[in-house]
Amino acid sequence: QPPHAILLVGPAGIGKGYVGWWLAAQLYGSLPEKIQAEPYVKAITPEKERTISIDAVRQLEHFLSLRVPGGTPRVAVIENAHFMTTEAQNALLKTLEEPPANTYIILTAASEQALLPTIRSRTVSVTVKRPSPAEMVSHFEKLGASRLVIDQAQLMSGGLPGLMDSLVKNDANHPLTQAVATARAIIQKSAFDRLAMV
Repeated sequence: QPPHAILLVGPAGIGKGYVGWWLAAQLYGSLPEKIQAEPYVKAITPEKERTISIDAVRQLEHFLSLRVPGGTPRVAVIENAHFMTTEAQNALLKTLEEPPANTYIILTAASEQALLPTIRSRTVSVTVKRPSPAEMVSHFEKLGASRLVIDQAQLMSGGLPGLMDSLVKNDANHPLTQAVATARAIIQKSAFDRLAMV
């Protein structure tokens, strides 16, 4: 009997978004690579201003109010929920208090403290922890990555699995990839140029 609302907590790059979608696939009965295209699954992510507005939460509530075929679960994933405005968090409270039947809400956040106590009290919080370096090496070797690439990615990512995965796969879409590219560019500059930047 999984809880109706789960809060996955961990720093940026730890992989909580991946864990959230994997969990959504388990709850929905789908495959992780297909879950976001399922008809009764909805995602909310921060807008360009790095906020999640009350309008986005109201759209989610409308989605959750629609009828679904008998027995079909409904899953909502709110990524980076710490970007919800106070108004958006307050609007979500009623749904968390009285969720529709067979509905699951998965939130991810960098910190529990960034969410209102009323939100935290209505979710089951799970901390996503960093795997050991040996587990990371084993995982990426199974995916076919070379040890050199793995070691470089581990060094640049600080061992954060989500960021490490994007570095190994050379995926430019991860939000921290640009920061890593900037760090690499700075490291390659001369001591004088680095001092000049400072």
